[in-house]
Amino acid sequence: MGEMNYSPALKAKLEKANEMLAAEAENYTRMLQADLVELAVVLSDRDYERVAVVAYNIESRAGTFGWPLVTGAAGLMRDLMEEGRATSPTMAIIRDSMALMVRDNMKDMAIEGRVLLETLRAAVTSEIGIRNTGK
Repeated sequence: MGEMNYSPALKAKLEKANEMLAAEAENYTRMLQADLVELAVVLSDRDYERVAVVAYNIESRAGTFGWPLVTGAAGLMRDLMEEGRATSPTMAIIRDSMALMVRDNMKDMAIEGRVLLETLRAAVTSEIGIRNTGK
């Protein structure tokens, strides 16, 4: 594919949008950490409605800001909830694993994070079966 010829005005808008996204990405790690703290609290409080909301928020935003492994882990948490397993100990294990991914800065698809995610996926698969875990 060839290079696109954008007008100077559109190039300026795209550059501004990229700058804004980069600034948001810098702040996202702190937001993600806050979401993980909230997730620990609502899991402890057994507020499963809120767990679903926080897990969804993490799943939907993390990949955008360079955390696809966290997105995958949050998706596994949601898979458990969809299968009626919100009280499973695996939920806390997934939450702790996401915190480990953030603590160790496992952005993108770091090998350690991929191994961790595949281990979580295997645990969820054995708990609920193969369907819904192929994300």
